[in-house]
Amino acid sequence: MNPHPSQDDHMRLVGMVSHNAALAELAMFEAFVLLSGCTPEVAEAIFYTLDSVPAKATMLRRVVSRVGGPTEMRALVDKILKGVDTSNQQRQFLAHALLVPKAELPEGPFHLHRPRAGESTPLTAQRMTELRVAAVEGARTALNSYLELCKARRVRPSLGPLDEFLA
Repeated sequence: MNPHPSQDDHMRLVGMVSHNAALAELAMFEAFVLLSGCTPEVAEAIFYTLDSVPAKATMLRRVVSRVGGPTEMRALVDKILKGVDTSNQQRQFLAHALLVPKAELPEGPFHLHRPRAGESTPLTAQRMTELRVAAVEGARTALNSYLELCKARRVRPSLGPLDEFLA
């Protein structure tokens, strides 16, 4: 990759990171279906009524605290939520940053400007790789932990291995 990424590189990154965050959230949804005992249709209506990932995570924590189960299952839900949080943090960082052209600087022509945070950082190939890798690893953690949860509950997962879909 060019050490000074282009606007197109940035847009591809936004898509990849958003995709991975959505896959991680899907693992959280499937864990909610599994643990809540709701039909998938009812679970979908409940889960997607909440807009924020933290609110969905709180709901899943409350469900797992009510249905109980071994500590191992609670630990798996915590791993799912940790993966979701990691992926979602990368998505949030990019979603709330403006790609701002700067005068030709040694670190590159674009900066990610975050007005609310009051910061501006160069968009470098290294930073793009860090964001993408963190989003992939978060999604992988969430998805693999969901598969482990299914195994622990002795149910067939509704999702298969999704490594090929991680971008």
